[in-house]
Amino acid sequence: MISKAIEYNPKVYSSILKGVIEPYIYLRGGVKTIGQENLDNLKGPYILASTHQSMMDIPVLALVFKRYTDENIRFMAKKELWKYPIFNKLLDASGAVSVDRSKELQLETIDHIKSIFDNKEILGVFSQGTRVKNEKVVNRKDIKRGVGQLALMFGLDIVPVGIAGTKDKSSFRVSFGQPIHVDKSNGHDYSDHNLAYFRKLREINDRLYEGLSETQSLALDKISN
Repeated sequence: MISKAIEYNPKVYSSILKGVIEPYIYLRGGVKTIGQENLDNLKGPYILASTHQSMMDIPVLALVFKRYTDENIRFMAKKELWKYPIFNKLLDASGAVSVDRSKELQLETIDHIKSIFDNKEILGVFSQGTRVKNEKVVNRKDIKRGVGQLALMFGLDIVPVGIAGTKDKSSFRVSFGQPIHVDKSNGHDYSDHNLAYFRKLREINDRLYEGLSETQSLALDKISN
């Protein structure tokens, strides 16, 4: 994966969200949130790990997040998304990290992510790596190791997020789960990729799967009621 030089402008980003995205979301019935209290005592940096069904997941999550915190989400997004007019401007202004999924994680990308964490910002990651067709089921095999690897590499907590409604014509729902704590003082003890590292990585990914399953179920339940 390779990061792309992008123009980060939080003011323009906020203007696009409020001037373009928010009116559209309002016409769709708005966004209902669950579990926003799980964000109350958190301060960046940390990782926001979400389910993924649609391109709309990024602006919906960004808009909802701004309701409850003054911090910024810097999303990791596949490079192909930059081909869409207007949406690519939103990505540029948001300071998103463009990644090439056909290649391994590069030092350039890691340095870019490190700079985000150094600025105490939030990294938004779609845990399944791509959009999934069935928003009603979170499969353990679809959870990519990258989220856990970044958490261990930088010693950061993970907040699981479920999103529903972005793929169809229903209203939007976002569910924030309880943070998954990664021991910040010992996070770098696993950098040599020994057996302890892989055990810890599996533990984190198992907990992430459980968190995503719960938050996605809550988001879907909120739509049906």
